[in-house]
Amino acid sequence: MAEAERALGDSDPDAEPGPLEPPAQPVGVPLGRGRGQQPQQALAQLDELGRLRPGVALAGNALAWGAALLPLLVATGIAPAMLALALGGLIWAPYVTLEASLLQRLVPAHLLGRVFGVRRAVSAAAVPLGAAGGGLLLDHLPPTTVIGASAVLCMLGGAAALCVPALHRLPARPRRPAAQRG
Repeated sequence: MAEAERALGDSDPDAEPGPLEPPAQPVGVPLGRGRGQQPQQALAQLDELGRLRPGVALAGNALAWGAALLPLLVATGIAPAMLALALGGLIWAPYVTLEASLLQRLVPAHLLGRVFGVRRAVSAAAVPLGAAGGGLLLDHLPPTTVIGASAVLCMLGGAAALCVPALHRLPARPRRPAAQRG
């Protein structure tokens, strides 16, 4: 019972922190350490990367993701395949963040819940449908052909998006004043 009271903050303020209280130190990997940079410098660099034109960055990211899958066509072991997929994950992670931040900037506040709800519903349906479609293709085609087609289609989609002038005009995030950057 005492543990539950501590976790909820109903006990002596001098008691040890409970499991639901935030840690005293930030959780995660400190950015920039090991390369002679302070975390604030690394965060400032990330801030600058956030100012890229999002339409171009998203299209380029899709192109890079497709390119990251191409080594799977010739991989002869699990290690090279895992390395290619890890690289793809490193490429794709910023895409998700950039897409969400772009939607937050472009969608009116009163519609954000609807837009993110629809986006999530479509994504939740697309993943199993894509996996099912890929599984059906594997009945008729070798795995390398299915993966290769996926990579090429993703690259074509990214390249096509790079050719859309409207995506080049999507506004970059405005630069924050130095006082707000930490």
